[in-house]
Amino acid sequence: MKYVRSYATNEGYVSALCTRIRDGLAKFPDPKGVHLLFSAHSLPVDFINAGDPYCDEVQSTIDAVLKRVDVKNHDLAYQSRSGPVKWLEPAADATIVKLAKEGVKDMLVVPISFVSDHIETLHEIDIMFKELATSHGVQNFVRTESFNDSADFIQVLKELVLSA
Repeated sequence: MKYVRSYATNEGYVSALCTRIRDGLAKFPDPKGVHLLFSAHSLPVDFINAGDPYCDEVQSTIDAVLKRVDVKNHDLAYQSRSGPVKWLEPAADATIVKLAKEGVKDMLVVPISFVSDHIETLHEIDIMFKELATSHGVQNFVRTESFNDSADFIQVLKELVLSA
């Protein structure tokens, strides 16, 4: 058995993600004024303390994206927490409220650790977070498209498998 240990900064993956972000930015009247909210799935803090590289991997992807996409403002937050353990912070919902209170009107959510549509993109972001954002004054709230079975992402997976 062979493993693909990481693809956080894989050229094809970052390129595909940047394409989704540029497509999302194009949906706004003034793309330069859009605030990017990278939303990653949260993990229990104990996992990170035990050595899980997740936070570093997510940040390395964001850093690679920001070298290619011209945005002035961005944040990273975590979503989809459950249970009584301590989870990674800041929480996405609290971050959305904070940004709205700071005057953010245009927000593009990039589900950075999600590759396909499912309940956490289609319901949590598209419905719950959008309602939260608009109720606090965000005027334009958009989520980047997921990779799903897109040709560029399938090519990335193919190359990762073949290189392993």
